[in-house]
Amino acid sequence: MRTSGRTVHRGRLPLAAGVGGPATIDPPRWSSTLLSLAAGVLLALAFQPYGLWFTAPGGVGLLCWLSRQGRLRHAVGSGFLAGLVQYAMTVGFEYVVDWWLPLLLVPVLALWVGLVAAVQHLVQRLRLWPLWAAAAWTAAEAGAQRFPLGGFAWDRLGFTAADAPFGGFLWVLGAAGTGFVVALTGTVLLAACDLLRAGRPRRARALVPTALALLLLVGGGALRAVPVRGPDEGEVTIAVVQGGVDGSAGPRTTGYARSVTDNHVSETIMAMARARTGLDPMPDLVLWPENSTDMDPNNDQRTRELIDRARAIAGRPILVGAVTDGPGADERQTTALWWTAVGETSRYAKRNAVPFGEYTPMKRLVLALVPMARQVGRQTVPGTGPGVVEGDLGDGRRLAVGDIICYELAFDSTVYDTERAGGRVVTVQSNNATYSGTMQPYQQFSITRVRAMEMRREIVVSTTSSYSGLIGADGSVLARSAPDTAYARSFTVPLRSGLTPAMTVGPLSEGVCAALAALGALAGVLVGGPTRRGRGRYTEPVAAVPPQQRSLAAREGPHQHEECVMADRKREPLDKVLVIIPTYNEVENLESVVGRLREAVPAADALIADDNSPDGTGAIADRLAAEDDHIHVLHRAGKEGLAAAYVAGFRWGLENGYDVLVEMDADGSHRPTFLPAMLAALENADMVKGSRWMRGGEVVDYDLAREWLSRLANIWIQAVMDLPVHDSTGGFNAFRASALEAMDLDTIASKGYTFQVDLTRRVIENGGTVAEVPISFPDRQLGESKMSGSIITEALRRTAGWGYEKRSAQLRQLAGRASTRIKPLLGSLKDQVDRAR
Repeated sequence: MRTSGRTVHRGRLPLAAGVGGPATIDPPRWSSTLLSLAAGVLLALAFQPYGLWFTAPGGVGLLCWLSRQGRLRHAVGSGFLAGLVQYAMTVGFEYVVDWWLPLLLVPVLALWVGLVAAVQHLVQRLRLWPLWAAAAWTAAEAGAQRFPLGGFAWDRLGFTAADAPFGGFLWVLGAAGTGFVVALTGTVLLAACDLLRAGRPRRARALVPTALALLLLVGGGALRAVPVRGPDEGEVTIAVVQGGVDGSAGPRTTGYARSVTDNHVSETIMAMARARTGLDPMPDLVLWPENSTDMDPNNDQRTRELIDRARAIAGRPILVGAVTDGPGADERQTTALWWTAVGETSRYAKRNAVPFGEYTPMKRLVLALVPMARQVGRQTVPGTGPGVVEGDLGDGRRLAVGDIICYELAFDSTVYDTERAGGRVVTVQSNNATYSGTMQPYQQFSITRVRAMEMRREIVVSTTSSYSGLIGADGSVLARSAPDTAYARSFTVPLRSGLTPAMTVGPLSEGVCAALAALGALAGVLVGGPTRRGRGRYTEPVAAVPPQQRSLAAREGPHQHEECVMADRKREPLDKVLVIIPTYNEVENLESVVGRLREAVPAADALIADDNSPDGTGAIADRLAAEDDHIHVLHRAGKEGLAAAYVAGFRWGLENGYDVLVEMDADGSHRPTFLPAMLAALENADMVKGSRWMRGGEVVDYDLAREWLSRLANIWIQAVMDLPVHDSTGGFNAFRASALEAMDLDTIASKGYTFQVDLTRRVIENGGTVAEVPISFPDRQLGESKMSGSIITEALRRTAGWGYEKRSAQLRQLAGRASTRIKPLLGSLKDQVDRAR
């Protein structure tokens, strides 16, 4: 219901019978937050090293239940929060590369979970909604494999199936289809719970989804019991070499130059000693791991001599994991080289490079914001061909090896191409030394087991220092090394050909699920999801109502409370308007911006707060003030930042009796033509924000990286701080003087764009109302942006702190309510015990 320009949230009616979906309720926000955290924990526990596969359907079901509660944005928030927890618990190990990497990676991945929750919210009214909801998971995982930056598909529901009954589906449906089965199990169990709660007439129908869930479990177990066919095309023996590293976990893990190659020469000698003494079978091929040479053996003579020495001692070819130079200047490739007596005879270049580990995406922007990213070094250029390396074994036989290099294990197409291109035996070369002591090696070995089960082929694994060994075609672990040690063993494996159904059904299931999710979401919009709104566009500003007013409105009714608030506002004049324009080196923009402001709002005054700009901006401001009585200048001693300039402007405006104070940047991105609409909206609000991210708002000529940085920041703030605003970081704001007087300006310590979040937070916490008006936001055309890495760091630190304070207060309030309810119950129980005595 909307009253006087403000959105008032009211209780929701149950859905009409026969629509097809469950009824929705509006749980308290604190309970939704806690349950979202719980959903994320359940999802994370299904992955290694926790390995509780049965929690995955529970996490899916809980998040699906949360997504139907409240509005669409609440569903997205619940999914995003669950994703933050899930990925923090599973891929937080990226901190060993650099502290900032998980702070970037985890929120991006959590967006995909937020998207899943959004689709699940929309499909809840459809018949067969568990099917549509499960398809959303597979569709999102398919998207995460590809976007952004080539994708990051490390956490997929199918990867939890190595030890689960669902694992039987892997060789039939692939990891993608198996993930759909896991998600479907969770959604049909939720459907069964819905029917059990619906009352006696519908309880019997709960047997249908319950039976389907059991059928999925039993069916997976039955497929898992199907035996792998025996070897019928010969065998090959491969010596696995794990040389170890001399460094410690982190980006410098390989130690001094060529030390890792020295170690693998030594362990090759040990492997041949074991074979020649009869402890192991005599190998046909020696397998070294990824990065077993840190220099290109084709260009570094010392490295080439070391490999030649190992090959001569073995008398067999070596599949070397090398870092090779080129193809361009300041570029490299991660390669597998088939090395014989004449040197390299064939190679495969890794197709899926690790962002921020092997290359720096958006290099100029990232290095400007995070100089530590220079540690990545030369850019890795991905290969383009399938992962098959073929060469002579030296006894007249040729062998085609399907080779998967480390991170590539997470990508279906790369893995499947090793078999489609004719690989007869599968190997994995990996360097996990960077992540020594973290959960990453556990996860990668589990994913390798899943791949063996998909392809129904044995996989020989060689790593620098984590888990090397042999995995059976049924996913069983036949041999595995201890981490952080040297290891050398030889294994005889069958040569196989042919493809499992998974390599066709898996990619097909991704496309089908993506289509189902898209069609389901569209149908949900047309039918009307649990929070369907009107079809028209917004014609009024959307107001963010603080929790105090929301609860009061719920008790007293919207009209009574609205009249009280409006009566207070009507007594406040809004005639004297001051627009504060902070400047530092804005000589190219200032005159144009002030001119457009005077045209748009002729009655408003402008205060130019200049931080002693060395380019002459202050002199231009003085000239403009001398020519126009509506323009004033506040000269400040030096550059103290945007926040300090605005606070000084607020004080000046309040001391001089202005009724409205407006923040407007001098770079031209805040268009004065939107100011009349903002001032009109202030009639019904205490603060009005010009919003880029609400319906009707837009950005123009904006760099994609900056746009996503801003969008992610606002999603983060909404989830962490429970701040009900679309564009909390936006700096085009209008305030009633009373809203600023209610703040203690002396306590504002935030800087940069965090300052805008702080002001919005304070208005709402003081009982005020924040409205948003859509604006068009062009990027700066002249001058230089003041954005820096320190601003981003401050924003993460301060918003996390404010979020902690907010959530802690909610938990204390919850504990207080629980205590209030429990004490009478305990007293009553005590009285009953006393009477019984």
